[in-house]
Amino acid sequence: MAIFLIAFAFSAVNTSTVSAAEYLIGVRGGYFIWDPWLKDLTSMFEEMETGSGALYGPVASVLLTEDLSFSLSGLFGTQTGEGIAEDIPGGGEYQTLKYSFNTFRMDIDAALSYRVMENFKIFAGYKYWYNKIEYSAMDYRTDAPGAGGAITAVYQEDVDITQPFHGPAAGIGMSMPIGSSGYFFAANLSCLYMWGKMDMDSEPREQYYSGGGWTYDTSDPMEENISMVMYGINV
Repeated sequence: MAIFLIAFAFSAVNTSTVSAAEYLIGVRGGYFIWDPWLKDLTSMFEEMETGSGALYGPVASVLLTEDLSFSLSGLFGTQTGEGIAEDIPGGGEYQTLKYSFNTFRMDIDAALSYRVMENFKIFAGYKYWYNKIEYSAMDYRTDAPGAGGAITAVYQEDVDITQPFHGPAAGIGMSMPIGSSGYFFAANLSCLYMWGKMDMDSEPREQYYSGGGWTYDTSDPMEENISMVMYGINV
């Protein structure tokens, strides 16, 4: 989804090229639907529902020369998602996991565009992408169905995940005015490469059953830091 937003990041460049204005300042936004990358990380998240949320932010562009323009834009907002994985077998127990995500997202894009022909351009840019994810899960453990299927333990976990990424992008684009209405059609093809890290801080809490009833326990917090890269092609 981060790569997909490159298309929107360069829309301001097209506007300044087609119109006669030397400067452009405005806002943009939309309601975004995203396919969480965690679905590819582990089988527990395979049934995760598609997330959604509104993103909005400023956009500005300046025409440096007749053919050269610079644009800066941002998208900010919150996206949410949730899911459930039921009756996962594990030894003599079965596991049912209920979880939810609440993500604050920030995209900032800068691009320098050069018009090679009337309706054709090349561009190079840089992107900063930041996610702060609050993950909450309840893990119910039960006996195997033949043993009655009673709940034996409940695990609760809260994890804070931060993902700062940045990197360059480059591509080509074309724009075509639609009559004299002021509207236009635009298409872009670009490549993006970003590097960054993923920091995870978790606070597991365990509630389990013993002969005397339910007992509440808190485990030590855990931290993990992973260096990552992202790359892809956007149309």
